[in-house]
Amino acid sequence: MEVTYTNKSNTSTPEDFEGPKLIGTIGSFVRASLICLLIIAALVANIFVCLAVYKQRSARRITRYFIVNLCVADVFVTVISMPVWMIFLLFDNTSAAYLLGDTFVLIWIHVDILCGTASILSLTSISVDRYIAVTKPYSYVRFMTGKRALHIIGVIWMYSMIVAAMNKPLKEYEIKAYALFVLCASFLLPLFIIIVAYGSMFRVAMRHTRDQTHRANAECQRHHNRFKRDLKAAKTIGFVIGTFLCCWAPFIFVSVAFAFFPEIDQVDASFTKWLSYLNAVLSPVVYTCVDKQLRCLVWKRLSKCCPKNRKGFISTKHERSFATSEYSRSTPMAIV
Repeated sequence: MEVTYTNKSNTSTPEDFEGPKLIGTIGSFVRASLICLLIIAALVANIFVCLAVYKQRSARRITRYFIVNLCVADVFVTVISMPVWMIFLLFDNTSAAYLLGDTFVLIWIHVDILCGTASILSLTSISVDRYIAVTKPYSYVRFMTGKRALHIIGVIWMYSMIVAAMNKPLKEYEIKAYALFVLCASFLLPLFIIIVAYGSMFRVAMRHTRDQTHRANAECQRHHNRFKRDLKAAKTIGFVIGTFLCCWAPFIFVSVAFAFFPEIDQVDASFTKWLSYLNAVLSPVVYTCVDKQLRCLVWKRLSKCCPKNRKGFISTKHERSFATSEYSRSTPMAIV
């Protein structure tokens, strides 16, 4: 999303401007180098997750449509937003705007908002998907089809485009108005939906646990096992969402605070931008670590990149885990 404090100075070139100059401090080069590492790590992590899901048909469950959509949004952040941010770290605002051009900077701001909003809404869609799967498992099979999931993804990107497009008209009216609009439309509303979805899921989990103590027949046991898989999936997504909030919440609130208090120090505030970009690396890593089948699929993809060590790259345990996970494709509600 947009870094309000990055554009604190006027992006138009002043009359006495002598040309772009590097900041030239050790700190600026260290920060730029770290951004390069973030770019590489985010690209590798997100692309491997997407390839793992694409290459294995059994992994193409409905929830993973939204996971791949999240990875796509993070890839856009990585290839568009991060490199431009690196230029702002190496040069001062005026020099960076001179090198990139005012039009490109404006496009970058819109794309940054677009991709950030799409990431948040992708996580929201995952939460709602898990809520329906856990609370209404039989209705979920009929309701959440692949075609409907693609329609939801389309709505996510349309909504994100609208939020980004409101940047210029609302800022011309009042910069504070747009900061509050983004806070509500791109963060607070999705966060409210996520909290409601997970609160409802865990209420159902508690009720199911109480009911289970009074029943012990075979049919109930099968239902209980399926419910445990869905609940484990919900906990997985909840952990990812927690990571997401830790990365994005500071940046969102600092950006809004900067609209009201421009005297906030830019160097200190820019740390929150690092956290928001760090999420593009953490999300696919967390998914891979906690989702057993997805982890095995990623290991399988990685092994093909190292053919010389292919036999030793995937342990027997991983291969056995991957093989046993194949049976679960008949259970569309579980993602782990």
